[in-house]
Amino acid sequence: MQNIHCLVYLFIAIFLLAVDKPLRGQEWKSGISWKVPPTVSPGPVGGPPHDAIILFDGKDMSAFEGGENWRLGDGYVVSDKNGISSRQAFGDCQLHIEFASPPEDQGIGQGRGNSGIYLMGRYEVQILDSFENPTYPDGQAAAIYKQSPPLVNASRPPGQWQSMDIIFRAPRFAADESLLRPASVTVLHNGVVVQNDFELEGSTAWDSPPAYRAHADKLPLHIQYHGDPVRFRNIWIREIDLAPKKLKDKQDDHASPPKRIDLWGATPPHAKGDAAKDRPYLELYLPESESAVGTGVVIFPGGGYGTLAKGHEGAEIARWLQSIGVAAAVCDYRHQGKGYRHPAPLEDARQAVRLMRTRAKDWNLQPDRIGAMGFSAGGHLASALATHFDDGEPSASDPIARQSSRPDFLVLGYPLIALGQPFTHARSQRNLLGDNPDADLLKKLSSERQVTSDTPPVFLWHTGEDTGVVPEHSIAFYEALRKADVPVELHIYERGRHGLGLARSVPTAADWTARCVAWMRSRGLLNQNP
Repeated sequence: MQNIHCLVYLFIAIFLLAVDKPLRGQEWKSGISWKVPPTVSPGPVGGPPHDAIILFDGKDMSAFEGGENWRLGDGYVVSDKNGISSRQAFGDCQLHIEFASPPEDQGIGQGRGNSGIYLMGRYEVQILDSFENPTYPDGQAAAIYKQSPPLVNASRPPGQWQSMDIIFRAPRFAADESLLRPASVTVLHNGVVVQNDFELEGSTAWDSPPAYRAHADKLPLHIQYHGDPVRFRNIWIREIDLAPKKLKDKQDDHASPPKRIDLWGATPPHAKGDAAKDRPYLELYLPESESAVGTGVVIFPGGGYGTLAKGHEGAEIARWLQSIGVAAAVCDYRHQGKGYRHPAPLEDARQAVRLMRTRAKDWNLQPDRIGAMGFSAGGHLASALATHFDDGEPSASDPIARQSSRPDFLVLGYPLIALGQPFTHARSQRNLLGDNPDADLLKKLSSERQVTSDTPPVFLWHTGEDTGVVPEHSIAFYEALRKADVPVELHIYERGRHGLGLARSVPTAADWTARCVAWMRSRGLLNQNP
């Protein structure tokens, strides 16, 4: 019997060896040829890596303008008299800095151990003695000042050394000074993640709302003097190269720049001049002909009607739509940052839909499958377009003017909808309508109050953690659409801040793209042209 068992085991072993390779299958390979990452020595434990730029080593403040006014101690420096700025300019970077709040300081709130790190001289990460020292959350230690409180308070007692490690991605601006991509920051305070890829709404200031103003790709770092003798040591910074790592033999098929198309052939209505800021336009992203489904979408990026987030709410969205066979056109519409208020943005939105519909044959589109997509304030503009469209002028000499401006469907991400409400995003309303808008105009441009049975079908998504534009906006629009029997689908995700775009950093909210594809498919919008 023992011999039989041995023969059985031997047979099984031979069989497994014979089928081993087929059972394992074939290794998946991406087909991408990557550049070999350069080697960087991490340096000694607690010390800077070998490629770091040393800004302060405990002895020499010559790397900073104004550094001669700070008082050198034994391996540290004490802030005094003025703020200091690095002589070298930086953009995308990793910054390490160590500080200690003065133990003798008996102030309270913002009056204790106050300082700040200003990336590019304008985006502040707060330094403060926040150990058992209550103050407003978006002003405590490791807050992005006036924009984002830290996830947790990781402060040590005054007098003890603390560290901050900051990973910063600088904003990018287009040639016309519009925002292509916002700044983002990750912060570790004493080794604890307290800011996780937070996208800034603009510069940080005590007395004004956040706003982006175009600037150079690299600017000096600034450390604030706020009247408190905060100590600093071990300051170093690494420049981060965010260039693509793929070799040229594996390029993105859709990486060619978009085609720019002026919205208005003649002078735009309400134009205040003929400069670049007075000339709205589309950036067109067409899919490959074999994958095109015949559907087109005009994208309206957000930006509080004061700027345009044309990167994560424009180009990145367009590339995604392009990848599923949908033609996309990012609308660079007029707004307060360019000197325009209502009705100029809405006029541009109407013209964008008309133009795409007019060019449907040229762009391989079905004229009855032209939709609109908007984010944040751009979502308000898209919803206003869907509730204030017109049928065109059949007798007009301009073929574009003959077309309807009604979008055939709507996709809205964390949209501003309601105006004149306690939860309205005040800055967006002010940029659009001024400080004291007429009550009738507020009602007219509150999209949830303008829904009719002719409003096109809508896909909505929002996040419960959004404090910039709260989810009550999407809920109000959803309820109004339901009452009017307009087809609508709403997703509210538990996690995620405002301004997520494709939401790649929040996996649960990133699900919105899959849900949107399913919704579009159910409505026949992804069926290829016959």
